[in-house]
Amino acid sequence: MLRAIIAGMLIAVAARAQSAEKVPLGNRAYDVFELTAAAPEHVYTLQVSHAARLVLDVRTPAVPVDLQLLAPDGTPVDPATFTRLTLADADVPPLGVMLFEQGAHVQATVANPAAGAWTVRISLPAGQSATLGSATALMTGGLGVSAFTSRPEYAVGDPAVIALAAFDGSAPVAGATAFANVYQAGAEDTPTVVALRDDGVAPDSVAGDGLYTGQIASAAPGTYLVEGVLQGAAARATAGATFQVTPPLARFTGNVRDSGVDLDFDGLFDQIAIALDLAVDSAGSYAVTVVLRKDARTLVGGANATLAPGARTISARFAAADVKSFLAADGPYEIAEATLIRRADGASPEHVADRRTGLGSTAAYTLAQLQRPLTLIRPGLQAQGVDTDANGLFDLLHVTFEVDTRRAGFYIWSGDLRAADGTVLGIGSGSGFLAAGVTTVALDFEGRPVGVSGLDGPYLVGNVAIYGPPESAAVSDELGRTQALSSAQFEGGAITFARLIAEVSRVPITGRGGIPRAQGIRTSLLQKLGNAQAASLRGNAKASRSVLEAFVSELDAQAGQHVAAADAARLADLARRLETQL
Repeated sequence: MLRAIIAGMLIAVAARAQSAEKVPLGNRAYDVFELTAAAPEHVYTLQVSHAARLVLDVRTPAVPVDLQLLAPDGTPVDPATFTRLTLADADVPPLGVMLFEQGAHVQATVANPAAGAWTVRISLPAGQSATLGSATALMTGGLGVSAFTSRPEYAVGDPAVIALAAFDGSAPVAGATAFANVYQAGAEDTPTVVALRDDGVAPDSVAGDGLYTGQIASAAPGTYLVEGVLQGAAARATAGATFQVTPPLARFTGNVRDSGVDLDFDGLFDQIAIALDLAVDSAGSYAVTVVLRKDARTLVGGANATLAPGARTISARFAAADVKSFLAADGPYEIAEATLIRRADGASPEHVADRRTGLGSTAAYTLAQLQRPLTLIRPGLQAQGVDTDANGLFDLLHVTFEVDTRRAGFYIWSGDLRAADGTVLGIGSGSGFLAAGVTTVALDFEGRPVGVSGLDGPYLVGNVAIYGPPESAAVSDELGRTQALSSAQFEGGAITFARLIAEVSRVPITGRGGIPRAQGIRTSLLQKLGNAQAASLRGNAKASRSVLEAFVSELDAQAGQHVAAADAARLADLARRLETQL
């Protein structure tokens, strides 16, 4: 029967096209989609004929999405021109072009859009949770009208809001007479006539914006066709829309409870459960989705259940790992939205049974209460060079870090040391008994490979792994970085005149003669190094080595008297190593 009505409406429009009346160029297109981590993008083609204006509105319940709109020639519409807004249940839409359902909206408006196939690409931003959504396109041009309802589906008892958008070019049509003939499938001979007004009185939001609005207070279950009619001073135009009214299915009672779920009885919550009480009128298979929010971050959870009539409860559960990843903060968490859906069966399609917003907040759960691995390698480290032979060069790089384990036992651990360019400079390991809790462990890296590499730090400690009792292993790709160490500070590192001069400048010089005598010795040693450096810069390596030998001889003479024997030996070793580099 509905097909006959639609065909009749099309014939009527064609008949008016043959008269002096203007035929509406406006039309409305509707599309639904689902975005997930596995399928994060939805693309479809929108056909645009000769229109003066194209408005595309993409709505999701809570998760904002990215929108790309491409003209038939592939030119993208500038996303900076898009309007983004979020509407709560009681908000009045700030834009007068079309009605808005509550949720997160992205709207694109294009004046004088090119005729042809426009590409709409809707995508899920990285890190966002899965979401359902809808896209509504409204095209107007000349005298154009478009009929639509505030929702595609209503429950029995809900008012069905009907609107007719009327534009002449880009200007709203004001002062016209508008009404809607509402036909129910199976009773097409007795339409309900609904007056549509553009006076700013509810359900109309703004007077004179070209949006004529009315409502049916209560309609019986069924499928309905809306014929919107606009009668202006010189023309008449019509447009159609459909909506569903579902029988009483089930509804939220408003009672909501949350609890932490410890599945393995280890004292940590594996899940957070949100239990919602229902009044079920019609038995069947139901699904619930619940949106948790913390600041600007959201997480969607859900559940499925087969419910018999009566007072029932359905619970949506959120895994501890998801709470940590997507909400990433201590609670309480806002229970922002819950949607109850009656699943399709052989007798009827899928229906939204109820939707509620602002359902309160959970308890103040902390991330520390949520399930975690048995062993954690805490990020961060402490690094210290170790000079085992007192020659002023590091023989080892001693790195310490913390391991947090919930299971005591014998563990082994390892990691590597890398330069900034990724070169592996060494591998360290350790082992020992770790008590439950936080323990500081160490990795020692040989210093000579660092010195020989000539690669300066900071150095990265990574690929850290620890193994122990069953199920207690842990890994860390990057533990942290050392301070800005130089390869010259390690055994095997290159010796420079600058380093040797710095070492002599700070070595203790004592003994008889006091400060004047000490200063004289230091000045003599520094002069020899300066002369050796100058000879090297001139390219005279032989003269430079000769002066360095004199420097070593003077150190030998002062050893044990004014310069400690160990310091003299260390400086002499550095000088001889520098000679070999010339």
